[in-house]
Amino acid sequence: MTEPENQTGKNMPYSPFFEDNSSRVESRRAIFSDQRRKARVRRKALVSLLILAFLALLISGTIVFLLERGAVGIPDVVGMSFSSAKRTLEELHLKVKASPGDEGSERTGRFYVVKQTPSPGRKVKRGALVILHLLNAVAENTKNRGPEKGKGNSSRRENPGVSKPRQYFDINKAVKHVTYLASTIGYREQGTPAEERAAEYIATELRNLGYTVEFQAPIPIPATGKVTRNVIAELKGTQRKERVIVVGAHIDSKGGPGANDNATGCAAVLELARVLKENMRHVPTIRFVFFGAEEFPSGVGGDNHHFGSRYYVKTLSDSERGKIAGMVSVDMVGAGANFYANSMGISKQILRDYFLEFGGKFGLVPRKDPGWSDHEPFEKARIPSVWIEFTGGNPYHSPEDNILSVNWSNVSKAGSLLQDFFEYYLTPERVDAL
Repeated sequence: MTEPENQTGKNMPYSPFFEDNSSRVESRRAIFSDQRRKARVRRKALVSLLILAFLALLISGTIVFLLERGAVGIPDVVGMSFSSAKRTLEELHLKVKASPGDEGSERTGRFYVVKQTPSPGRKVKRGALVILHLLNAVAENTKNRGPEKGKGNSSRRENPGVSKPRQYFDINKAVKHVTYLASTIGYREQGTPAEERAAEYIATELRNLGYTVEFQAPIPIPATGKVTRNVIAELKGTQRKERVIVVGAHIDSKGGPGANDNATGCAAVLELARVLKENMRHVPTIRFVFFGAEEFPSGVGGDNHHFGSRYYVKTLSDSERGKIAGMVSVDMVGAGANFYANSMGISKQILRDYFLEFGGKFGLVPRKDPGWSDHEPFEKARIPSVWIEFTGGNPYHSPEDNILSVNWSNVSKAGSLLQDFFEYYLTPERVDAL
């Protein structure tokens, strides 16, 4: 005798009662299973929302703190938000294996995949990932921009009455300056109307930034009988106002439009003048000097160069010279793979060493030079000096030194180095040691 498998098995006689009862049981089981599944989904969604809310509070608090501290600005936060969110949201559509003939399939590596819309719970989790990406981006930006640990930054100067975000070196503004100097004006031979026009442009840009501009002129060029002039503007320090750092770049060019040599240096210094004045985080007084007639005159050699910077140093009184703590020449920062902190090695090397210590993360390395830029007369006057330069296969003193030869990432790197050096690294204690 064969036992029945269950109440509705094939060996049992047909009965409407058993069929109806079995349907009820299965229906109730399905209902209970669906209710449990929905409860699990609700619990998961609630937990995900709580996590998302916590992360949102965490990152909003972090951003407010960083904005008040000035480590990031609103444009940085917005930019990081969009880029991080976009990167994560692009991953919201799941990709599963498919066959080549399936609708909407696409080839990815060795497999065909088809996009599927994720569940709401997964979207919440991915939203949390967006917040985490943003938090990480803010942290990375702060690490790259902020002061170094253990470098005595407790005495940083802050302006408590100013809550505006920190301004950063803007490469687009630098591009505008290089374009005008090298393309609109072009070849700026010393002692010519073109050099004069470039000096007027620089003076106008400084005035537009709120600076008082002084011209040091006329400066004789004995080799040619012509004259040139220096353009000077000064930004008072926030703590060591009596100490002065000269930041210089030469205006003239030789043999061509001089986009790299030295429209890039002038552009970097102009943009540095803008951000330092906006942020007011620097310690010593910064004197921006745009020198005339740095190059050799056409067809003339020997020692006939650096007329503007030599005249500037020569005419300093003893008391004025004593106030100058250092000099930074920004010359040819737009082309080449090698980033140098040049020095003649005849004055105290402390300023060069400061740049090497801080600029290592920018790829800055030391090099001794015979005095090929406007730092030369300062070093000979025993003023700590350094020449910031990119070099290596870049054209100069030729028509090829045009706007197309400029590597804008080099200009941006040099400008960011200078800004962070003056706003973060150069503390009052370091100024006192110069």
